[in-house]
Amino acid sequence: MTQSCDLAVRPDGRSAVDEVILSPFYALPQLSGHKVYGKPQGWEEARKGRHAGYHVLNRCDIPGHELDYLLVDLSPALSQNCPKKGDRKWTIEG
Repeated sequence: MTQSCDLAVRPDGRSAVDEVILSPFYALPQLSGHKVYGKPQGWEEARKGRHAGYHVLNRCDIPGHELDYLLVDLSPALSQNCPKKGDRKWTIEG
């Protein structure tokens, strides 16, 4: 995992990462009826790395960008190559 600023294309045409992984993520209320992740114990087990394919992200307290804890499901992950200088496939805005 890395920070979003690492996705920016530098003047030399490179970025700090070669690929990004796109995965679905869920907040606790979205999983309220789930057998495992509808309970705090399930989130704690995932946070401790005991559930392969899942990762818990810490909450964000940055003003204007507040988010609660998120559960990332890495099992259906897709990868995307990061753009290089002059690549017009997709644009990253800061």
